[in-house]
This record gives sequence, C-alpha cells and structure tokens, in this order.
Amino acid sequence: MPHLSKMLCSSVALVCLCSLSMVSDAQAQQVRRKFKDKIHVIQPKPVLQKGRLDISPRLGYTINDSLASTPKAGVGVAYHFSERLFVGGMFDWYQFGSTLSGATDAYNESFSQTQTAPDTAVPNYMGGIELGWVPAFGKFALFDSGIVFYDLTLSIGGGWMDAQSIQITNGSGGPALTLALTSHIFINDWLSFNVGLRDVSYQTTLNGVADKVLAHTVTVDLGFGLYFPESDREATAEASQ
Repeated sequence: MPHLSKMLCSSVALVCLCSLSMVSDAQAQQVRRKFKDKIHVIQPKPVLQKGRLDISPRLGYTINDSLASTPKAGVGVAYHFSERLFVGGMFDWYQFGSTLSGATDAYNESFSQTQTAPDTAVPNYMGGIELGWVPAFGKFALFDSGIVFYDLTLSIGGGWMDAQSIQITNGSGGPALTLALTSHIFINDWLSFNVGLRDVSYQTTLNGVADKVLAHTVTVDLGFGLYFPESDREATAEASQ
C-alpha cells in the first residue's frame, strides 16, 4: 500500500506539471498573437549626421578654480564622417574684463588672512582641433508629450592655450590637451541643444615660479548645434548609406 500511495502521488504531480506547462505555452502563444496583431511604431532618429557640418556656438564657465572666475564664449565646427565619428576645430575666448571675470571673494579673503597674494592660472584664449566619437545614443519621453533623442560624445584634441598668472599681466602660451564629454539633445533635423563638460590642460607661468607649471581649466558649456546642409530626412538617409 505505501508503494501504491507513492505511485499515485507521483502521477498526480506529473499531471499537474503537464497542465501548468500547457497553460504556460498557451499564454505565451496568446502574448505572441497579441504582439503580432498590433502595429508597432518605431520613431526614427530626427538627425542623421553623416556627411554634414555641425557648427556649435557655446557659452561656458570655469568650475575648478575658487580663486578666479572665468566665463568663456566659443564655437566648434565639426564634420561627421559617420553617425559615430567626427573631426573638427574649436576656439574659446575667456577674457571679458574685470566686470565678468577676475579674482573671487575667496582670493580676497585669503589675501586678507595671510597677507600673501595667492596665485592661479587665468586663461585668455584657446584654439585647436578635436577628434570625436559617439559611444551612446538614445531617447526619452518628455512629460509624456513626445520622444526626445540624444547622444553622448567623447572628444579629444590638441591646440594652443594662451594664459597668464593672476599676478602677472603679460600672458604666456603653451601647448594644450583637450578632453570633453558632450550631450546633444536633438530638437529637430537641423538643431540640437548641447550640454558639455570640458577639461583643458596646458602649461603656463605663475608668479615666483621659474619653470612653467601644468594647469587645468574645467568648464561647463551650454550651447546649440546647427547642422548643414538643412536636408530632409530622406536625402540625409541616402547620404548615410
């Protein structure tokens, strides 16, 4: 009798498993049928960049120096070899007079407390070339009213930075290395809103230092991207193939 009870239990368990498996298969087939019966709309990326010129005016502000406040205005020009690779040039201007730039309150407090003048590098202007790559792109819903496309770009380049010490009026130039992370939020097929973080490392002369020192200027940039030619999507798609 115990052996018979075990056989009955095993049979019941097997029947239950088979029933669950059949239910799962039926549910999966029903889900697949529902998916096939629907029309799935995939919104295309509004901007195709291959073969187009990107002109990007921008404004920025330094965030890594507590002794000197330095705004900047600049522009970048890039040609896109593909949807992921581009090469271009850039120019940034930092000097806007004592009204917008110069020593900060932290500088004045340090001077009043120590009776010594601290020193830091102040950029004047920078120009160079960059090579860029787009490692990621995607989209997000904006307040449930539309789909917004964006990308993330990494760029590295070199050029020339003219800078000066906050204590020395005459500037001293030197080679510079740039590294930037930028996000383009595409508004339509010829316009984007750009947010970027840029680091420029360069050599300059500080007061009381005989040799040049390595300095960094890190800025947050806001601007726009204008794409040319202003072609429609079909013509741009043909050019990207």
